[in-house]
Amino acid sequence: LLKEQRWLPVVAERLPVSVPELVHAGARSESFPYPWSLVTWVAGTTADLTPLEAEQGSAVAAVLRVLHRPAPEDAPTNPVRGVPLEARRAVVEARLAQMGMRELVPLWREGLDAPVAEEALWLHGDLHPRNAVVTAGRLTGLIDWGDMAGGDPATDLACAWMLFDSSRGRTAFLEAYGPSDAERVRARAWAVNFASALILSGDPKHERLGHAFAARLSGE
Repeated sequence: LLKEQRWLPVVAERLPVSVPELVHAGARSESFPYPWSLVTWVAGTTADLTPLEAEQGSAVAAVLRVLHRPAPEDAPTNPVRGVPLEARRAVVEARLAQMGMRELVPLWREGLDAPVAEEALWLHGDLHPRNAVVTAGRLTGLIDWGDMAGGDPATDLACAWMLFDSSRGRTAFLEAYGPSDAERVRARAWAVNFASALILSGDPKHERLGHAFAARLSGE
C-alpha cells in the first residue's frame, strides 16, 4: 500500500485509462495498526464479469506501451513479479506437479530457457481480469497496483492469456505490442505462473480464472 501511495501518482499521470487517485494517505493508529488509503472510485465492471472485446487487443497494448517505461533506480522491486523466471522455478514447478498439469510444463520450461530481460521497466504486476475495469467492452481502468515494480515487462504481457478469451484478441494484443520472441516466450511462462497460483489460491473466483487461463495456454 505504501508503494502504491508513493509511486502510482508518478506512473498514472501519463496513462490513458483511469486508476485510483490518492485522496488521503492514512497513518497507523491504535484503532487500525496499518497504513490505509482513501482513493477515488474507478467506474466500470471488472473484466471477469464483463469481458473485453477482442478488438480491444490493440488498445490494451497501447496502455502497456505507455506504462512500460524505464523505472528509476529507486523504483520498488517485487520478489515475485518482474523477476527472472528462475527465481520462481521451485514454486511454479511444485504447483504444476501438485495439479498434474504436465501439458503446461513445456511452456514454463521454454520461458526459463529464454534470455532474461535486459532492462527494468515499470509494471502493474497483477493484470488478471479482476484488476481490469471495463466499460462497454473497452478497457477504461486498472486497479490494485500493490504489486507495481520495476522489472521484466513479460510479467504484464501474460495478460494476453488472462484478459482475452479468444485467440483473436490475444493475437491482436501481441501484434500491437510487438514483444520480442524472448518476451513472448517469457510472457507465456508468466501466464503459467499466474494460472497455477490462482488455481491453488483457495478463492473460488480466482480458481475459475486460473482454470480458464490454463485451458487457453493448453490450447496453443
